[in-house]
Amino acid sequence: MTVPIAATRHVPSTPDGPREKLDADSHVAIVGSAQLGDPILAALRAEVSAAQHHAWTDRTAPSRIDISRCSVLMVCSATERDALELLGDEEGGILWSLRPGTIVVLHTQVAAEQVDELAKRCAAYGVVLVEAPVVGQGTQAWSTDPTILVGGPSHAIDAVEPMMRAWASTVVRTGGLGSATKTLLVNELLFAANAQLAGDALELGLELGLEQTALIDALCSCTSASVSLRIIQGAGTTAAFAKAAERCHSREVAAASATVKRLGADLGLTGDALARGPFALLPEPNEDS
Repeated sequence: MTVPIAATRHVPSTPDGPREKLDADSHVAIVGSAQLGDPILAALRAEVSAAQHHAWTDRTAPSRIDISRCSVLMVCSATERDALELLGDEEGGILWSLRPGTIVVLHTQVAAEQVDELAKRCAAYGVVLVEAPVVGQGTQAWSTDPTILVGGPSHAIDAVEPMMRAWASTVVRTGGLGSATKTLLVNELLFAANAQLAGDALELGLELGLEQTALIDALCSCTSASVSLRIIQGAGTTAAFAKAAERCHSREVAAASATVKRLGADLGLTGDALARGPFALLPEPNEDS
C-alpha cells in the first residue's frame, strides 16, 4: 500500500537556494520497472519517512485502494509500450482509480505525439500530467545522479520537483507540456552529431600522422572538448566507441530523426553530420524505416 511522504528535514540546498520541503500530506506511488523505480524509492526513503513502489512489469499491480490514496503517481516503465498500457483508459485501469487532482509524473520517454494524447487522457479523469524524461541510456542513467527534463503546468511541477530532486541533482524545467520530450530529442541528436564530428576529426588527425590516444587526450583538454569526445576517450579508441555507440544509440537516433521529420522540422546541418560521420548511427538511405 502507499504511505504518507512526510518530510523529516529540508531537501539539500541548491545554488539557487534551499529546496522546498516535501509535502507532509502527500502520498506517492511508483509504478513500472522495479529496476528503474528502486533508485527513486531508495532516494525518497533517504529524504523522507517512506514511500511505496509497486512493480508493474512484474505484474504485481497496485490495488485500486492504494492508487486512490495517491496525490502523486510516478511512472517509470521500461518501455513506451508499458507506459501507454499502464496509463490506458480502459475501465478498471489505473487512471480510473486516481482521484481528481492527482499528478502523474511520466519518467518514461515516449514519442512526442504521445505526450499530448496522454495529457488529454489524464485530463478526462481530472488528472494532471507532468512529463519528466530521464537523460541518458538504460538503467545506469536512473541510478547515478540523473538529469531530468520537466515539462508541464507550473503548479504541478512546483508540487513534484522536491520529490525529483531527492534522487536527481539536476532538474531542468523546459516549458509547457511536450517541451521536455522535444528537448530530449534535440539533445540526443546533438550528442550523436557531436560524436560524428569528433570521430571525423580524429580520422583527420590520423591522416596528419598523429597518434590517436595522444590526440584524444589533447583535444579533451582544449576548447574542442565535448561530452562525446570524453566518452570516446573513456572507450580508448574510436573503434571501441563505435561498437558501443552503434549498438546503444543507433535505434534512438533513428527514432529521434524520424520524429523530427514527422513534426515537420528540418534536421539541417545536424542531419548532415549524422549521415556523413564515421559511425553507423542512421539507417542507410535505401533501408526500409
